Amino acid sequence: MVTHTLANLPQVLIDGVTLGFVYAAIALGYTMV
Repeated sequence: MVTHTLANLPQVLIDGVTLGFVYAAIALGYTMV
């Protein structure tokens, strides 16, 4: 389980950053409007 999580860590981080970027873009869009 731990090794599986460590192996997926880079992908999880990328997914997290992507999701955060999307939320930031949406929030910025709502702020502009």
